[in-house]
Amino acid sequence: MERKKQININLKYIHQLDKDDIFRDYKNLFKKPGKNIYFGANTLGLTPKATRNNINNFLDDLSKKAVIGWRDSSWLNINKELGTEISKIIGSRSGNVILSDSTSVNLFKLLFSAIKLVKNRRFILTDDKNFPTDYYIISSIAKEFGLRVKVVPRKKLIENIDKDVSVVTTTQVDFVTSEVLSLSKLAKKCKTYGAISLIDLSHSVGILPLYLDKWGVDFAVGCTYKYLNGGPGSPAFIYVNNKYLEKADIIIKGWFGHIKPFDFNNHYVPSKGIEKFLTGTPSIISMKQLETSLKIFCQINLEKLRKKSLKQTSIMTDLILRYKNINKIQIISPSNILRGGHIAMKHKNASKLLEIYEKNGLIGDFRPPNIIRFGISPLYNSYKDIWNASKIINNL
Repeated sequence: MERKKQININLKYIHQLDKDDIFRDYKNLFKKPGKNIYFGANTLGLTPKATRNNINNFLDDLSKKAVIGWRDSSWLNINKELGTEISKIIGSRSGNVILSDSTSVNLFKLLFSAIKLVKNRRFILTDDKNFPTDYYIISSIAKEFGLRVKVVPRKKLIENIDKDVSVVTTTQVDFVTSEVLSLSKLAKKCKTYGAISLIDLSHSVGILPLYLDKWGVDFAVGCTYKYLNGGPGSPAFIYVNNKYLEKADIIIKGWFGHIKPFDFNNHYVPSKGIEKFLTGTPSIISMKQLETSLKIFCQINLEKLRKKSLKQTSIMTDLILRYKNINKIQIISPSNILRGGHIAMKHKNASKLLEIYEKNGLIGDFRPPNIIRFGISPLYNSYKDIWNASKIINNL
């Protein structure tokens, strides 16, 4: 078998990668925190520079219109219009995605809908690497329906799907290790046994190419403040596969989900489409902030973005591992295509070590008890950032 050619990673090679990078100019569209290397994309993405102008224009418009602004369709329809942009990013047909509330609230809504679709089952199935808030929601809903929550090792999640499972819910990307789960395999197994798939895409959207319709995923939720750069607290999204859009029941019957919300009728009649999953009045200013970033993403080929992301995380992993016996760091992220957009490192003094990194200009985040994560955005992080970050890590 022919051995893969070993690449000599040096500064000349890094400069050439940046020179050839088709995304190299996108970093100029974002506001960086000083001269720091920002590797926090998996927690909070950077703000596009155009956001300030977009928000100011909205505030000017608000000062002129006030309540009359609600008669403007651009306010009333922004949830669905931005949902259409998200649908392009996650591989969904238009009309099956909408912006609303937070990821936790949306997970609660969709888990209720999913359980109502499948009768006479015993379990909600999830894995031991799911995000904590997802566990809280799963447990509360299971209690209401008299179901048991079955938690299995992540690597055995798909093999545990059977005729006793009502809903399978998990995060596609492990928020700690960055391991990517195959949604196509999961959805196929769910279909075989008549279970419903409900996926949290918070660590996937904007960094991985997604094809929810093609894969046959039933329901999905996700946030927009990580790789999508929507800003802190930006609205989350809901995806409902077209085959369930009409028959899915809803638990929160809010007035914006009413077929005619401004008729103010006490009798609730749900909207015919994805709008029925809306609840209360949307935060227009948050939508406007997200809108700025989505205008950037409409120009992006996510397959090519993913290729750059994998290359960047591979290079950083290789550079760190050169000095693993000195820096005592263990990389716990997968070393191949199963890795998401961030790198996770284990160190016994991780919290203190991250403080030192940040004092030296490298921003990441800490997860207890001993994990440092670096979320790298190929939109605004260069290969030189990777090189300089690795120098900081290896020189301490």
